[in-house]
Amino acid sequence: SNIDPSTNPYAYAQQSLLQLTHWYREQHHCNFVSMVADGAFGPYDDFTSANSIDDSTVSSLIAKIAQQKEKNPSKALTLSGSNAHVYHALYSKDFVQLIVWAMSHYDDDQPLFLSGTATSASDLVRII
Repeated sequence: SNIDPSTNPYAYAQQSLLQLTHWYREQHHCNFVSMVADGAFGPYDDFTSANSIDDSTVSSLIAKIAQQKEKNPSKALTLSGSNAHVYHALYSKDFVQLIVWAMSHYDDDQPLFLSGTATSASDLVRII
């Protein structure tokens, strides 16, 4: 299979959350909801580490841009790679608003996947 083995713990955690939510709903007859965020970032992220374990995070990208500008402010920013990576940046305050909304309006046994707008790496660099 083409599944990255480093994502296995995350996949197991998601499956466990799904099953627990189902059991809690059955046992307590309450609207238990599971939510999964993709690409959440905010003011308390580490914006200084360009060598992040997960280079697909918005905060890591901001750190890389800032470090390059510090080293050589007059040099144009150069992107490498295929630009195939798509970011789903979700600002933490927007994430909180979605959680509050879901607590009042979402009544489903399936997890609610919260994600930002799909943005290409080059578009995100332009925004930053």
